[in-house]
Amino acid sequence: MRAIFIRHGESTGNAGVPCHDLATIELTERGQEQARHVAASWAEAPSLIVTSPYTRTRQTAAPTIARFPAVPVETWPIEEFTYLQPARWNGTASAERMPHLERYWSAADPDGSVAKIVKLEHAWRRLDGRNDDGFQVAPFPG
Repeated sequence: MRAIFIRHGESTGNAGVPCHDLATIELTERGQEQARHVAASWAEAPSLIVTSPYTRTRQTAAPTIARFPAVPVETWPIEEFTYLQPARWNGTASAERMPHLERYWSAADPDGSVAKIVKLEHAWRRLDGRNDDGFQVAPFPG
C-alpha cells in the first residue's frame, strides 16, 4: 500500500488574512488552482481519498473527488495541532502569530519532527492493517 499525504492548498490563513476559527479557514484562489492541479496530476485513481474535517482540506480534496467519483471518501480527525490559546489569538494574522510559534517550536521541538508526527499519527494508525494494493490520498492541515 502507498499513502500520499498532501498539504492543503494556499489558504487565507497562509496568505495573511486574520482568522477566527482554524477549522473554517478557506483556500485562496491560488489554493483552489493548486487543488485543481493536484487533481489533474494523478496517473491512476486512488483507492481511498481521506480528508480532515477542516474546510481547507475538504476544498483541496474536492477536485480529486470530482475527478474520481467512484472512489470512497472518508473524513478522519487529521487535525491541526493547536498549541496557542485560541481565545488569545482569534482574529490575528499569521504574521502576528509567527514569532510566538517560532519561539514555541524552537523550545519544544527544535527540528519540527514532533509537529509532523502528531499531525500524521492518527492517519498512520488508521492505514495500518489495511489490505489494499492501491494508494490513498490525504490532504491535511498544516
